[in-house]
Amino acid sequence: MDPRRTSAALLASLGVIAGALLSTAAPAQAYETLTVRTARVDTDDCSRLSGTLAVTASTYGCYLYDSVDDTYFVKDPGGEAAKMELWNGGDQVAKVEFHPYDRNLWVYDTSNDGDTVYVRVYSTRRAQWSPVYYAVGTSKDVDVHRITPQDEPWFAAIAENEDLIVEVYDNSDATKPLGRVWARA
Repeated sequence: MDPRRTSAALLASLGVIAGALLSTAAPAQAYETLTVRTARVDTDDCSRLSGTLAVTASTYGCYLYDSVDDTYFVKDPGGEAAKMELWNGGDQVAKVEFHPYDRNLWVYDTSNDGDTVYVRVYSTRRAQWSPVYYAVGTSKDVDVHRITPQDEPWFAAIAENEDLIVEVYDNSDATKPLGRVWARA
């Protein structure tokens, strides 16, 4: 076999492979400039235990302002509430809240952009993840999915003072994490 033909064929093959690699798009990123803001709140005295979101104490609970519908955590001695806001540039695209008083998880899609976030909760006591939850997208500007112990057996099994981890993902199989915050029932 002629070495020049072999070299030319090899170079041509490498050129095709390199061209294919260069023309293959990277996976689409739903949010290019995502900013995650959180708060873990002691629902006994409304002190912020971690995060940057502002918390204001009121007579009956803990108030956190946001541009969608605000957040209000009912006083619950021993409880630690969790809130996460996700921003793309200057627009809030999602928020997630865990309310220890009634053990509710709220998942909001706050931008009618054809995308949503996916949430699951980890129980440290049971060493178990919840199913994945999300707000079903509609033509509304804000879609909300509220998960309650009455509707979801996984949440019904949460014990008083149980530590939880709330994780938010960019995909339904929960492999692209966007953020995490701790909570306590």
